[in-house]
Amino acid sequence: IVVHGRHGFLVEGRDPDRFADRCMALIQDNQLRRTMGQEAAESARSGLSAEAMARHYRRLYEERAMQVAR
Repeated sequence: IVVHGRHGFLVEGRDPDRFADRCMALIQDNQLRRTMGQEAAESARSGLSAEAMARHYRRLYEERAMQVAR
């Protein structure tokens, strides 16, 4: 769901120093924070909306129906 550097930051290994560094980067950079927020919102709207979920379910049902028909 989160692409590192695009929708937010991923911090491996529960490293508190790295986590703090990433938080500070967002606190100090308004444009980065705004851009990441917009990217994350758009990704959620397009990929996690009810319409997107319905499309994914329909595709799964259709794939399953084709498998059963074989």
